[in-house]
Amino acid sequence: MLDTIFAVALGVVYAMVVLQSSYALFFLIAVSVFSVLLFFVDFVWLTHKSLAHIAIAILLGVWIALLSLYTLLQNRLPNRYYYHPLVMTAMVQSVIQVNPFVQRLTVLTHVVDHQKISQKILLNIYQHAMPIQANDVWQLKVKLKPPRGLNNFTSNNYAKNALVQHIVATGYVVNDASNQKLQRADKPVSACIQDFVTGSNLPDTSKKLLLSLLLGNRELLTTSDWEVLQNTGTSHLVAISGLHIGMLGVLGFLLFNYGARLFPSLLLRIPAQRFGAMASLLFAFVYTALTGFSLSAMRAFIMLALALCFELIDSTLPLAKRLLFAVSLIVIVDPLAVWSLSLWLSVLAVSLIVYVMQTTQTVQPSFSHKLNLWFRLQLAFLFGTAGVTLLVFQTVSLVSPLANFIAVPMISWLILPLALFSIACLTCHLSTLAYWILWLASELIEKLWRYLQTLSHWHFAAWHAGLSHSGLMLLPIAFIAVLLAPPGWRNRLVAGLLLLPLLVEAKSRPNFGHFKLTVLDVGQGLASVIQTQHHAMVYDTGPQFVSGFDAGQKVVMPYLYQQSINPVDLLMVSHGDNDHIGGVSYVLAHRLVDEAYSSIPQKLGVFYAKYCHEGQHWLWDGVSFEVLSPAFGAPYADNNSSCVLKVNSSFGSALLVGDIEKPTEAWLLAHHSLKLKSDILIAPHHGSKTSSSEDFVNHIKPALVIFATGDHNRYRFPDKNVKLRYQKIGAKTLNTAKVGAIEIST
Repeated sequence: MLDTIFAVALGVVYAMVVLQSSYALFFLIAVSVFSVLLFFVDFVWLTHKSLAHIAIAILLGVWIALLSLYTLLQNRLPNRYYYHPLVMTAMVQSVIQVNPFVQRLTVLTHVVDHQKISQKILLNIYQHAMPIQANDVWQLKVKLKPPRGLNNFTSNNYAKNALVQHIVATGYVVNDASNQKLQRADKPVSACIQDFVTGSNLPDTSKKLLLSLLLGNRELLTTSDWEVLQNTGTSHLVAISGLHIGMLGVLGFLLFNYGARLFPSLLLRIPAQRFGAMASLLFAFVYTALTGFSLSAMRAFIMLALALCFELIDSTLPLAKRLLFAVSLIVIVDPLAVWSLSLWLSVLAVSLIVYVMQTTQTVQPSFSHKLNLWFRLQLAFLFGTAGVTLLVFQTVSLVSPLANFIAVPMISWLILPLALFSIACLTCHLSTLAYWILWLASELIEKLWRYLQTLSHWHFAAWHAGLSHSGLMLLPIAFIAVLLAPPGWRNRLVAGLLLLPLLVEAKSRPNFGHFKLTVLDVGQGLASVIQTQHHAMVYDTGPQFVSGFDAGQKVVMPYLYQQSINPVDLLMVSHGDNDHIGGVSYVLAHRLVDEAYSSIPQKLGVFYAKYCHEGQHWLWDGVSFEVLSPAFGAPYADNNSSCVLKVNSSFGSALLVGDIEKPTEAWLLAHHSLKLKSDILIAPHHGSKTSSSEDFVNHIKPALVIFATGDHNRYRFPDKNVKLRYQKIGAKTLNTAKVGAIEIST
């Protein structure tokens, strides 16, 4: 039976993985044909029929995955509902106040544009706060679009993550008189908890962390908060995670298991172990309910429930098979969970715990043995998850053992139980007692936070890098598996050799006389990086929005980490528009920058920033760089003052012009006509009709034109006539909104 379940799960995982490949159809047909052949071979020539069952089970898993994805895609909103205002009726599932200017809603639609449609949608409300609470039914005027993230050279895929959460559209609420509440619901428990915490006289840090722990509202954490958590490897502790649900389950088990022993007459009917198991499930269920039964919390609860079931029936099934059984059920019930990073991080963490416990067994556990076990667990978490975090987040914390050694027991055994006990007192109308218990939890949080901040500020707290190939993430896992294996110097030697490829991994850099131009996908805006053999510069840093998105943080810095660019030899910000300068503060704060140039240097906030002007030039590794505009001493003229940079080598050339418009194009033709011709051109002003004059286009005659725009942006860039103008001269056109980040090597 178990083998059949494992085989079905294998088929689901296989299908969901290959569906991300451009050869998905070939792989799916191949496994289907192979399974059918295996079934007939086994059925006709063999007698035990085990292979036949496995083959059919795998094929069943493939079709379960395909049916699940097909059903979700078939039920998505028709294209006619996108990119224009429409009215819908929906029940609010959750509300989060991201910052003073932004509310974020998850809603379940009832009616969309007069059609009955039931789908999950993510909405933002900008500037105009609305009195919305969970479970209310509202009529809202909204503007929707399909879930689409920024497509850069990282593993984070917003559209896929939205599918995992069954979100079919995103958008924002239009400020309109038609927005109205149709049905008021009773105030949900989550809203009461949020009001209680936010209304208390506690430090802001404590409030944010308590709401993250109790309700999973991690959007309240600021960029600086996340940096502390990431640098100390404790991000997993401020969410409703499998760790917390498991710890609460253990706490409930211990309390009721030993508490039941005080009533011997009860034990004649129900064993104490069963009391503990039921309490464990109750504790975990209540905590899961606080999240609104979020997918990640539900997965953790299911795994705990299965673990308790195995204990109650006294199963001799090994721990590894129990874990595999739980994961198999999860992916069979929800095939989209295969695309969830949090699921596999949880599986990896539990697998590491099982491995460490099995390799550290002793007959009589002593205090020194327990301390050794805890140390080995922290070492396993540090190295076992390093490959995944480097691949996805380009960061691994080097102080996480020190941080988690204190943080895990404090949060799981003290802070979280106190916070939940406070909420229990609140529900019993013991408000004063609830506040003082919450205050005690807050005091512990403040002390823990100061400790984490101290660790975070250490110079070597985190290692920022990237992996050039996803397969390399397996090396740290193999390293810790060998390192913690039974003692022997050969194991230690092999473990060291396994990490060597990570430490000496060479990033792809251009040869002498060549350069690499990367135009990143930052939505409506521009951010680009130019690399030579031993140097690198950043030209523009993309936008920053009130919603909290910062291209410097989300796009530019991850790419610099991935490419191991440190320091940045030169930062050039073309002009002062937000879509070009928005991310500069984050980049300057998190990367050493040797030189900075801009047409508005005073806005960069660093004393060494200089004006860019014609005549500035330098040579890096056989590649020449020259600023062609603005003219020296010319007054600032917004778009037309953009720094125009020409990059030239024997193997190709590129022209980066910011947001210049036709007047500056004419000036460049008059003063630098011989230097303008280029193989690659980043289209002026994102392809606006106010730029790319016929004379300018016909003179440069680029082979490739890159439009840096946002998908369905409100300016409708690039202008169709401008795009046609470039195509008429035989230029190839690429748009970051369509293809994502663009990397060109000469």
